Amino acid sequence: MLDQIYYKDLKRRNNANGWALCIYYLVMNVAVMVAMFFEVIIKLLPLSLYGNNPTDAQIDHILLEASQNGWGYFLAMAFGFILLLMWKKKEFTFKTIWHRGKPMTVGAFIVLLCVLVSCQLTFQLLTMLLESILNALGLSAEQSVESATSVSTTFSMFLYAYVGAPIAEEILFRGAVLRSVQPYGKRYAIFTSAFLFGIFHGNITQSPFAFAVGLILGYVAVEYSMLWAMVLHMVNNMGLNFMLSKLTEGLTYEQVMMTQFGIIIGLSLAAYILLIVNHKKIGDYRRENPMPKGGMKAFFSAPGVIVLTILMIVNMLVMLFLENGGM
Repeated sequence: MLDQIYYKDLKRRNNANGWALCIYYLVMNVAVMVAMFFEVIIKLLPLSLYGNNPTDAQIDHILLEASQNGWGYFLAMAFGFILLLMWKKKEFTFKTIWHRGKPMTVGAFIVLLCVLVSCQLTFQLLTMLLESILNALGLSAEQSVESATSVSTTFSMFLYAYVGAPIAEEILFRGAVLRSVQPYGKRYAIFTSAFLFGIFHGNITQSPFAFAVGLILGYVAVEYSMLWAMVLHMVNNMGLNFMLSKLTEGLTYEQVMMTQFGIIIGLSLAAYILLIVNHKKIGDYRRENPMPKGGMKAFFSAPGVIVLTILMIVNMLVMLFLENGGM
């Protein structure tokens, strides 16, 4: 009887997390579309008032700028936080998710950063493999890769990508989602929150990378604090995109590629060596934090998780379909 109650409660928590992410996905898309709509109207209205019919080139330019409007995401963040407060209440929102573990050290921070960079290298290699497979089928995911790795071109999107997104995603995934199932085990909380974090990105090339990053940030949130997960998330986003692009600014394409890959490969090798050297500690951590009995079944059979997974997979396939000209 106790096991049945245990299983039902775990499934209920996973179900709530899945549905909460579905709702946030809807809120985020509506907020982004509203922000884009108002930007387009604001820029087209002056042209109409003066009797100037905008050209196709002007409309395309306005739509392109509107697609880089990051204020919609900030609007979604505000609504999302209100919904979180209503769902999890004040105690959980302002105290539980901010639980602190052991203090972060400089050495641990550097190791974690190297591991994050190694995920980037693995992501690039897997992307090349995926692209080869898709090419053999007459398809390509180049636009998905570009969407996942492009540098922000507007201030609002820059602010969201490098500050807003790390804060919002950590509060949502390493806060609301991870903390809600953490009583059932650290590894379980880290894995399930990472899976949802990865699938939520809805990008065939970015989701596996986001899953790997989610495992690392989940570990940081559990063992150190969500605040340190935010810091690492910001450094990861800014370091691998903005900082590397600024570092190689003015160089030729060949020099840019050599410099960026040199840095990534160097830090990745350091991470791989550290992981090999510390493999016993990693094994001990796994044994000390076993998965709960029936935990995976309670997660993957939760209706909210199933609906979110299907929704994001459909999103990936639709994007791939559109990127390849509707085939």
